[in-house]
Amino acid sequence: MSIDKPMLDYAMELIKEGYYILPVHGVVNGKCTCKKPDCDRQGKHPLNRNGSHGASNDSEIIKSWWKQWPYANIAAATGKESGLLILDIDPKNKGFESLKKLEQHNGALESNRIVETGSGGLHYHFCYPTDYNIGNKQNFAGYSGLDIRGNGGYAVMPPSNHISGEKYKWKRKD
Repeated sequence: MSIDKPMLDYAMELIKEGYYILPVHGVVNGKCTCKKPDCDRQGKHPLNRNGSHGASNDSEIIKSWWKQWPYANIAAATGKESGLLILDIDPKNKGFESLKKLEQHNGALESNRIVETGSGGLHYHFCYPTDYNIGNKQNFAGYSGLDIRGNGGYAVMPPSNHISGEKYKWKRKD
């Protein structure tokens, strides 16, 4: 997917779809825009104050962020307030093998929105269940490479740049 319009336009589309978003560092010329040589969250850490807790769906705030940081990647806040829960399938930690085991035991996952990450993983988007308090958890339910993004979390969104040189893209968006 090539970016055929400014990232601000994509951010504005996401808030119209109900997402609460925040700007995160981008990737320019293969490097995180934070310019730290030892950055361990390249193209993924927040630029705004308070990270996911400062996410917004206010168009004026979004415009001010991308005016200040036009190179920023886009992330969506997860949790009760945003109504979003994400299952992150991490291929480098055997996430696809774990997903297969999870589905063998519990049935196929159904999600109308799935993002393919720049590393070849997947983000399954679900409605956050209002009767529960779900935080962020790596290796969900003991499954290696399956991470949950809930209260206080966020996930990078299309068409953000990944350090691999690939972009986040929609695999399914119904």
